[in-house]
Amino acid sequence: MRKKILLWLCLGFASLPIACLWAANWVAAKQEKQSQQQWQVFTTRFADSAPNRTALQLEVLSARLGINLLGAKSDRLTPTAVQQFEAIQPELQEFLDKQLEDATDAVEPLPPPLQKYLWAHADTLDAIRQQGLQGEVPQWASVMSRPNATQVRPNFAGFVKLQRLLAIDALEKNRLGQTETAIANLEASWRLTQGLRDRPELNSQVVALIMTRIQAGSLRKMQQLPPIWHQRLLEHDYRQSFQAALNWESWLVADLIRRTDLLAKPEHAGLQPLWQSIRQPYLRLAALDAASKMRRAYTDLPQQNVCLFNPRTFDDDLGTSLAFWNGEGGDILFGFAQQWRTAGYLMLDLEFTQKVLSTKALNTFEPVSTIVTPQSRICPHAQWIYRASPTQTWTLSFSQALERPARKTKGLVLPLTYRAKAQKI
Repeated sequence: MRKKILLWLCLGFASLPIACLWAANWVAAKQEKQSQQQWQVFTTRFADSAPNRTALQLEVLSARLGINLLGAKSDRLTPTAVQQFEAIQPELQEFLDKQLEDATDAVEPLPPPLQKYLWAHADTLDAIRQQGLQGEVPQWASVMSRPNATQVRPNFAGFVKLQRLLAIDALEKNRLGQTETAIANLEASWRLTQGLRDRPELNSQVVALIMTRIQAGSLRKMQQLPPIWHQRLLEHDYRQSFQAALNWESWLVADLIRRTDLLAKPEHAGLQPLWQSIRQPYLRLAALDAASKMRRAYTDLPQQNVCLFNPRTFDDDLGTSLAFWNGEGGDILFGFAQQWRTAGYLMLDLEFTQKVLSTKALNTFEPVSTIVTPQSRICPHAQWIYRASPTQTWTLSFSQALERPARKTKGLVLPLTYRAKAQKI
């Protein structure tokens, strides 16, 4: 009798892990079905698309400049064109950032290498301008059926390169008094950005943010801009589109966690199938837990005041919200809140640019020492401050100091102060 009891106990203990694995797989399958339904609801906002004629034409024209918009599959570039552009790229970025970080109307003459490049490619740049003015908003291929970090997308680095080139050409044309051509350049760059800013992938949003910041800095240098520029600067809220991109990213994070063991190189290849069968239910549940907690945390972002938002505290709260048994994900779960704050800071840059353009458009000079304007729309607790001097110089500034990265570590940082002379008195 004792032997039978011991036998049943042994069988029970032996079957317990199998039962646990079965139960874990069953729970994971049920939660994955719910997650897939949430994904389908989320992606109804974003339709699959194919490249349109404007996008294809821009790819051809950009290739003549040595800039690749297509990605690794592009066969339109010539070694000579690439070499010519790469030769000026470091100086191009350094010169442009220096001009846009200067808090005045001043623009320096182009260095000779940049000037020579623009002259040599004037016809191609003109064709890109015309495409931006006459064509539809460029649209590149996108597949929204499932989150896949490896799907083919445009070459986002190429977009930033083209944007910088259009910007320095616009600044130079404006400096030389060719205002209409300068504005046409900015219009083309604006249309190019529109093709990216409504896509849900985080990479698209980051690149659209970089491009829009370049546009905002360039617009501050311009004179006699059409009123439409005052209106359109805040028409797209990057805080909202970044929130959607972070939700998209949560499904990619879940996919990475599920595939943790597949991506790692096993020490003993023969034991890999057994190890995966044991670990997989845990990884599936860990992925679901991490992704759902990320999306839950992101729902609170629209209510945040970006100027008071602390991304480190946000990440700490996200980390503590994970299930106690969930040790997966690591650093890939964190850092997204910092990117959302960067998107909010861009909205502040755009609001400030709108204030600069509105002040330039005034027909009279306000000879008072200081005017505190209505509160900021982006950061309601803070104000824009207008100051004037007897020499008919005016200054705009923001009432709050922000925690912003140094330019050398994070690229272009636009100033939140501006100084210029009144054009009309």
